[in-house]
Amino acid sequence: MESGRPTLFVRRASGLVRTVGPWTALATAMSWTIGGGVNWLLVKVSYDHPGANVPLAFLVVGLAAIVTALAYTYLLMAMPRTGGDYVYISRTINPLLGFVLSWGYWIATAIAVGTIAFWDVWYWGLSLQIAGGAIGSQTLLRIGDLLATSPEWMLALGTAITLGMGLVSIFGLRAYSRLIWVLFAIPVLGSAAFFWAMIRGLGSAHALWDATFGAGTWDAILAIAREAGWDPVAYATLSWDATAGALLSPMFAFVGSWAMVTYIGGEVRDVKRSAIWGGVMAVAVIAAYMVSAAFLLYGAYGEFVSAYTYAFFEAGDRLAEVMPYSGRPMLPLFAAGLMPGQPALQLLVALMAALWLLNDVPAFYLVSTRLPFAWSFDRFFPESLAEVNRYGSPTRAVLLATVLGQLSVVWWYAAEKLHYVGAIGFINTLDGLSTLLWWFPSVFGGAAATVLPFIRSDLYERSPLRHEVAGIPLMSVAGIATMVLNFWLYLSLIGSGAAISDMLWISLFYGAGAAIFVGYMVYNRRRGVDVRTLFHEIPPT
Repeated sequence: MESGRPTLFVRRASGLVRTVGPWTALATAMSWTIGGGVNWLLVKVSYDHPGANVPLAFLVVGLAAIVTALAYTYLLMAMPRTGGDYVYISRTINPLLGFVLSWGYWIATAIAVGTIAFWDVWYWGLSLQIAGGAIGSQTLLRIGDLLATSPEWMLALGTAITLGMGLVSIFGLRAYSRLIWVLFAIPVLGSAAFFWAMIRGLGSAHALWDATFGAGTWDAILAIAREAGWDPVAYATLSWDATAGALLSPMFAFVGSWAMVTYIGGEVRDVKRSAIWGGVMAVAVIAAYMVSAAFLLYGAYGEFVSAYTYAFFEAGDRLAEVMPYSGRPMLPLFAAGLMPGQPALQLLVALMAALWLLNDVPAFYLVSTRLPFAWSFDRFFPESLAEVNRYGSPTRAVLLATVLGQLSVVWWYAAEKLHYVGAIGFINTLDGLSTLLWWFPSVFGGAAATVLPFIRSDLYERSPLRHEVAGIPLMSVAGIATMVLNFWLYLSLIGSGAAISDMLWISLFYGAGAAIFVGYMVYNRRRGVDVRTLFHEIPPT
């Protein structure tokens, strides 16, 4: 090496520690995914798209997610490094494309850390309201109302969540693993209670609901919905167009589930088992969870789901006259309504949504810290962000993620106080763009899986997970299916309400990422970094 010329990467070893095993990989993927998408949108979609077959919509997206997870499992086995799509796309297709797409993914995730922390407080309020209404506790109703309506409490507790999770992240993935298992176990118990209640409610939901909330409540809600304009025929008649429109909700629910473990690929031990359990097996479990929840909810309650939801949005004042709790129609509400006389289980299932959403924050921290680490390790972002501490954690990347997360919390607070007027309301636009920014990279992740066995045969031959049929790599087959399915779903996402202004903002985000990449390309070449060779090599462990 010439004197003064920098090494290819920032250093010869990443400094990351392989501590994540198969079960933590599974828990992390589930924690990233199960949250507002299934607990809220699974119900709300019945109002947004009359006539939609909601369980079918979740099944279609769930199958696409499993295929995508299979492609990403193959990619992780071929390149077991931290960085996810950035590493895969930059080493197989094009470095600029890899950086730009991961830049958009990072923006969405960094903002989402604070978004989830802020709104999880609101979810805790709703959950306590559900529990209070089901149990008949005025104390829980008052506390729930405070948390769900006070921006000051959302700011204070959202800040505590953001800073607390950032602090845990400083101590590396061993500390993270302990935390995620504590946070994971409780909502799993709540989910078990939910499924028990839903199975119990098949054929008897009407009687159980009235036993929980008062005799005649079910029929009164149906009457309110009809008087407000709800048409049971329109909601009960299958519409394929409505079902296509309903795909947006499961897309939000599933997005990123297939890639979560790949962003910590350089930190998983027993790579083959961890890749499988954190990838395709995790998504299969998630799909089974969400699809079963959809079939059981609509199987138990039928048209009542859309009636209650319609009454909430169109006649909320009248709904409040017959229901002790008339807040948002969330999945835990319908589960608690099937558990009369069982306050402990009602409380557990009511808190399920808030606990699952809380789990999102540490998982989102992993992505929002590991992408800057991966870029900086390649010398395409400030190199100080690649520094790791004695716990194997990228300290400055964690600090950056914490600052951005807290800015998001404060921004949401300001937007709530100022009623989203003017530029302060742009945080709501950013939140709406997140699914677009998270979904699009998977199309090119599929492309990477398609071509890797042929243009990077060196990586393919070293992978411990290879399957071929008649000489055709199944990795490529999964990659092609991923490209086709996810591009079709992405087009449906754009065609179902994305405004021209949304496309403009996404273009500007990607343009900013391209400018950063080009700037570092020029800088690195001037100081003698062999960029072509850098992007042909995978980063060292």
